[in-house]
Amino acid sequence: MVLLLIVPFFVFTACEDDEHMLFFGWTDGIFSDLTGTGNIGAGNHDNSVSYDNPNDDNGYLVGLRTIWTTRATSQSKFRVILKYQPNIKSATSDSTDGESNVDATWNMSIQ
Repeated sequence: MVLLLIVPFFVFTACEDDEHMLFFGWTDGIFSDLTGTGNIGAGNHDNSVSYDNPNDDNGYLVGLRTIWTTRATSQSKFRVILKYQPNIKSATSDSTDGESNVDATWNMSIQ
């Protein structure tokens, strides 16, 4: 099963996407095409999350669209963090940089 995650509840203006980034975390093993537990935490910016553009005007990730392949059946905790990173967002920004606008965790079940 392919999971296409589009995050429609985060609406940015053209200038706001340069200041925001979404980070994702999950229990290891829920996705067949990703290893690890996402890119939440210090130094985890480059962990595999499979962002599917669009990038901001500076070419940095935003995270509004991702594509993942799930395992046939699995259960996981899933977490999304929206970070506000004005004047600090960079190619190496991680989820510890800036201020959290949203930090939500829920249970996810693939059946």
